[in-house]
Amino acid sequence: MISRRNKTSSYHLSRGLWHALIRMFIFGVAVSLVAFLGKLLSPVPLIFAILAVFTVAAAFQPALSRLQSKVDREFFRARYDTFCDLRRFARETEGVTDLKQLSSSLVTTIAHAMQSRSIYLMLPSSPAGGLEIYAHYGENSRARFSLSATSRLMLAMKYWDNIISSNDKDIPNIMGDADQNTLATNKIELLMPIRTEQQLVGLLLIGNRLSGKYSSQDVELLCRVVSQVAPGIERAYTYESLQTKNLASKKVADGVLHAMSLAIEMRDPYTAAHQRRVANLACGIAREMGLSGWDIEGIRVMALLHDVGKISVPAEILSKSGQISPQEFEVVKTHARAGYEILNGIDFPWPAIPQAVLQHHEKLNGSGYPDGLSGKDIILEAKILAVADVVEAMSSHRPYRPALSLDSVIEEISLKKGTLYDSEVVDACLRLLQRNKVEKLLISG
Repeated sequence: MISRRNKTSSYHLSRGLWHALIRMFIFGVAVSLVAFLGKLLSPVPLIFAILAVFTVAAAFQPALSRLQSKVDREFFRARYDTFCDLRRFARETEGVTDLKQLSSSLVTTIAHAMQSRSIYLMLPSSPAGGLEIYAHYGENSRARFSLSATSRLMLAMKYWDNIISSNDKDIPNIMGDADQNTLATNKIELLMPIRTEQQLVGLLLIGNRLSGKYSSQDVELLCRVVSQVAPGIERAYTYESLQTKNLASKKVADGVLHAMSLAIEMRDPYTAAHQRRVANLACGIAREMGLSGWDIEGIRVMALLHDVGKISVPAEILSKSGQISPQEFEVVKTHARAGYEILNGIDFPWPAIPQAVLQHHEKLNGSGYPDGLSGKDIILEAKILAVADVVEAMSSHRPYRPALSLDSVIEEISLKKGTLYDSEVVDACLRLLQRNKVEKLLISG
């Protein structure tokens, strides 16, 4: 087993000797110069000469650093280039949160720098703590390799700060026969834990070199780059895990929204799919107005829920085949406030949802319901829902009238722009109508 802390690097020893020789040479030149001047000058000028020599030596320090770098490049070129490549990778990937990009770059960079036949990066596969291959470079895997949280190798990686060589005599003590056979089949020579101070982040499986064996210098360079990128991998993995959880939560939320929409449609068969079509159109209008993706998603949710209050309206009124009476219309009008009451206790990511559902039948001139709001008292989301709602309703067939033509829809919202409906919202909708996008949005519902 190769300890990354205790292994003495012959590379740094030889490199240090070269640097020491350079310093000794410069010091010798300085001492010789002082001795030479001592023979020529009296004591007082000699002191000034010594100070001048050492001042020049101090000023020469940057040149000394460049000279040492030159020695590194000329005498240790392969190792120097490898170190520079790995250090550049660590610097360029700092702050990257895309786990796929970071993992792919890591295995590719190490494979090229170390001239490895293959590199495998293993990351946690589940909350249980096992590992499985996430990224790979080089020769294709000949066998699937994964580690359970209870395997002997996983326990070793968690608690030992060591790099494991496949030729190590301790291998049988920390790895079962199946894992040993998998390593041999895939020609894995080194196993390197990726650790932060808190925990094991992952595991690098490093295949044989294209030629020769890995030296202690190679191991030390690998340790350096892995220790630098470990926090980044942990951060990117955490970020991806959160995204996965958020996606799963969004699927659940979308399923609940869909179920609620279907429940309303079952009570109001004459407006089946109305909410979905309104949602598509409202999102199109919001997008045309330049709203952000986050705001557009909020409007989609509002539109899918805007008639949820109809669940409180008697089914015989909703399913009536003819015109409803004024008294029945008063009952229907209660659905806006009922929807608000249903949604107001839910902690939505978009706080405006209950208010938009409450106001989606309000009109700019105050003639709407339930509160007779006007102008700036109506929130933008409700203004968008109002236009999308009326356009979808006019474009759809009803038992008491056929669907209106596109020209009729344009005339209706154009005439009432600025009076009943917000001008900016109507203009955005008209632009969609002129590009024939409204029909596509309504059909897609």
